[in-house]
Amino acid sequence: MSWGEYGFINGFEYDVKSKTFHIESSEKIYSLIQNYLESGYTPNNLAVLFGLGNYYAQRLYDLLRLWSGTKSIITYSVDELKMYLSLEGKYGDYNTFKRRVILPAIKALVGIGCFEIDIKENKVGRKVDSIDFIVKDLDKRKYFTKDDTTKAIPSEVIEEVAVTLDNKIVEYKIEEKEDIKHKKEMDMHW
Repeated sequence: MSWGEYGFINGFEYDVKSKTFHIESSEKIYSLIQNYLESGYTPNNLAVLFGLGNYYAQRLYDLLRLWSGTKSIITYSVDELKMYLSLEGKYGDYNTFKRRVILPAIKALVGIGCFEIDIKENKVGRKVDSIDFIVKDLDKRKYFTKDDTTKAIPSEVIEEVAVTLDNKIVEYKIEEKEDIKHKKEMDMHW
């Protein structure tokens, strides 16, 4: 097994005439993105994702959304769920894990109306080994085309401000006068 780290964007240039950015990325990142675009991707509704207050609901949203477009029954082993939720070594007994993590996450997802979810626990012997999430995805998927991603960048300059030492000195003097005035007002009322 190996791992590594790559910068997403190595550099960029803005072409004023065509009003486009030219972005440079490493070959590794480029091939990953190319593979991702060819094999498909899972669009997430960011408003839903960030609107979930429960961290585990956010992660479960990702895990279910990954497959809910193609499957109605999504199976994860208990160990996989703990790994994906960064809970390895925690919640030794399944019932506590279910009560504290799985059920509140499902309740949050169903509560915002993006899924209908039922679960089926699969046992090996007397121990729950995996969970089947029976999912109906109610959240619309929005896929972007190349035309959707190319947008005009406004070229209007709102205001240019040069920050200099002289500007800061003037700013501090104004603040100091306001502070002295405020202190005098406070002294009069107390």
